[in-house]
Amino acid sequence: KMEHDLLEDESRPNLRLVVSAVTSSTVSRQQMAVSYVQIYDQAFNLNEDRLLQVIADRVAKLNIEDETMAQICHELIYAQHMEERGNMPQEFLDDMSRLFRESDYDEDRLGELLREIRLDTFTRRLELTLMEKAGLTEGFMPISPFDGKNKK
Repeated sequence: KMEHDLLEDESRPNLRLVVSAVTSSTVSRQQMAVSYVQIYDQAFNLNEDRLLQVIADRVAKLNIEDETMAQICHELIYAQHMEERGNMPQEFLDDMSRLFRESDYDEDRLGELLREIRLDTFTRRLELTLMEKAGLTEGFMPISPFDGKNKK
């Protein structure tokens, strides 16, 4: 009864019920696990969509005319969030490296922009990671990864 009342409470629209295989014979442990994974995936995707919208709004406020530079800034901000979460998959690193290699943009202007939005230090660290893990070479980096503080 208490669970039913909580689920019916309209002030808790994100509340979900997972029937426990320990306390109920109506579901197996596998079904219970699948329910947890589904709820987690839904919550993660919702949060990811919100994050991407916040990043898109932040980039839009920069009024970057060059679409490629706007995309690079978007991806760099997203990469920074991924780093904060401790999760930057190899596929993302490969995609980021490809974006730098295959895009045509004004590197000097992008470097200025990265300094303005305080992404230059992060970008330098990311470039070193891309060099090591995704084969990016210095000629394709928007700014030098070496600023005097992090020379090898």
